[in-house]
Amino acid sequence: MDWLKTTLDRLSGVLTSLIPGSVIFLLFALHKPELVGRVWESQLLTYNTKLILSVFFSLLIGHTVNFGLSTLMGAIGGAIGGYIRARPVRPDPEVKPWQNKNWRTLLATHLGKAAPDNVNPIPYELFEMQVKALQNHPAQERLELFGKLLKEKAAADSNDYEWRGWWDYFHRASFLKRGPQASLYDDISSGFCSASLVVLIALPFTPEFRVWWLVVTSVAWILFLVLRTIADFKAVLDPWSSMFDQLERLEERVGELEGE
Repeated sequence: MDWLKTTLDRLSGVLTSLIPGSVIFLLFALHKPELVGRVWESQLLTYNTKLILSVFFSLLIGHTVNFGLSTLMGAIGGAIGGYIRARPVRPDPEVKPWQNKNWRTLLATHLGKAAPDNVNPIPYELFEMQVKALQNHPAQERLELFGKLLKEKAAADSNDYEWRGWWDYFHRASFLKRGPQASLYDDISSGFCSASLVVLIALPFTPEFRVWWLVVTSVAWILFLVLRTIADFKAVLDPWSSMFDQLERLEERVGELEGE
């Protein structure tokens, strides 16, 4: 079944190219009706051959438009990402997701011996309270205890940084490695957004497209693309946004390990 899911996932991106490709083929038929009519009326090709050539043309040009739009969005995303990385480091959330006990347990099971030690983090407020409490001890003992506290704090911070590294890895993976259903949804959305962009660009020289429902639908898809892009960037910047996805993926991997 895995090979079937992989095949369908790859085919979905190609097949959804028919959406913008069909719009461009229609544009071509509207602006070059003589040429299209000559091809369809030709006796040299069978009906099936003409149909296959039409579908192939739509797939090819639609895939090109989808690729161009994806490249443009990737370039915009790269520019925004570079701007974000150039800004001062964002502070960690007050409640850190990589300190979640359920997540740590699942990740430790998944990683096995490679998992970091599960050391309880020491908040800075608690560390300050422990340091203030040392004032009640003699000077010599106070120095020894303070050194011990510093060592424990440094070890806890280092361990917390290891867990955070794994969280960042799976956080990015949750946006880059999407499931088959999510990928199919993305491909269909991308196809309609590309088709809508073609429609809006063609409006000035294609009167047949100047109908209110087509214009409203096209604008709605472009607006959807903009809003979704903004939402995706906000989700990338929010460490908690991938919690459910990470737990679900880790549970699946742990289940696979237990089934072996």
